[in-house]
Amino acid sequence: MTDIQSYKTIVLIPVYNSREHLKRLLPALFDTGLAIMILDDGSTDGLIEAEIHPAQFVRFPQNRGKGAVLKDGFEMARAAGFDFAVTLDADGQHPVTSVPAFLKSIKEPTDFVIGHRNWNMTNMPWSRIVSNTVTSWLLSRRTGLRIYDSQIGFRCYPLVNPELWSVPEGGFQFESAIFLKIRTCGLNLKWVDVPVIYDDEPSHMHHFRDTWKFIRFYLRSFWT
Repeated sequence: MTDIQSYKTIVLIPVYNSREHLKRLLPALFDTGLAIMILDDGSTDGLIEAEIHPAQFVRFPQNRGKGAVLKDGFEMARAAGFDFAVTLDADGQHPVTSVPAFLKSIKEPTDFVIGHRNWNMTNMPWSRIVSNTVTSWLLSRRTGLRIYDSQIGFRCYPLVNPELWSVPEGGFQFESAIFLKIRTCGLNLKWVDVPVIYDDEPSHMHHFRDTWKFIRFYLRSFWT
């Protein structure tokens, strides 16, 4: 067992036209003392580096999807010597106050910590709850792991093995595809309870389209 202080951790935030959200989110993140990298997925809202200083700002010229920019972010973080990357969304649905609980859960460099939302206490739309429940159940059956929340982006990824994020999926399906890599990469899956913050903001997810993409990914996983 190694003390968490010996691990280098960075916060990665994939953003797409989230300028105003970032202005509210970043002050609390700066208070954590962690390194922060903003991954701008081709935004058109005028976000500039000076607005998020001292966070590192990486701008991608084209919108490629959440998974694609996270893969690049993991590679950059690993090359910079970081051991773990905490990912959260810029829309404020992932409370910064829960970050310390993620870090306290880390005991080994192979620990993979994921947030677990309490659906009984949420005001999220019923369609989202059903979608997450079904995909989590299917992935649990597929992997043999107990997966409570397959769609949450609030996670702490171990960067010890780049094979973890070497999946073809590049959009929101990326976060589901990751579960198929956990055992082959020798990782320890851990869950941390987190509150749900939902304020009816529009989501970049398109539920019918993304559900269909998940079904295709899930069926394809049996032959790849």
